[in-house]
Amino acid sequence: MTSRHRGFTMASIAKIRDELQEDLQDQLDGLRHEITQLRKDAARRGTRAYRQGRHYGDEAMDVLREYLESAVPSLRRNARALEKTARDHPMTTVATAAVGLAVIGLAVALFSRR
Repeated sequence: MTSRHRGFTMASIAKIRDELQEDLQDQLDGLRHEITQLRKDAARRGTRAYRQGRHYGDEAMDVLREYLESAVPSLRRNARALEKTARDHPMTTVATAAVGLAVIGLAVALFSRR
C-alpha cells in the first residue's frame, strides 16, 4: 500500500488530525471556562437566594411576633373566661372534654386506616 490513498498523503492526514485535535482542545478549553463561569454564577445566585430567603423569613417572623404580641391579651382574657366557666360548670366541662376526645379519637382512627 502506498502512502497516497484517494488524494491524501500520510502527512496531510497527520496535519488534519493535528488541526482537529487542536480545534477540539480549544473547544474543550472554552467549555471548561464556561463551566467555571456557570459555577461562579450559580454560587452567586445561591448566596443571593439564601440572603433573600433569610430576609423574607426574618420579615415573616417580625409580622408573626407583632401579631402574637397583639393577640396575647385577647388569648389571656379568653383563657380566664374559659377557666371561670369551667369552675362554674364542672360537669359540662367534663362532658365537653369527653366529646372532644371522642371526636379526636374517631378522626385518628379514620385517618390511620388510609
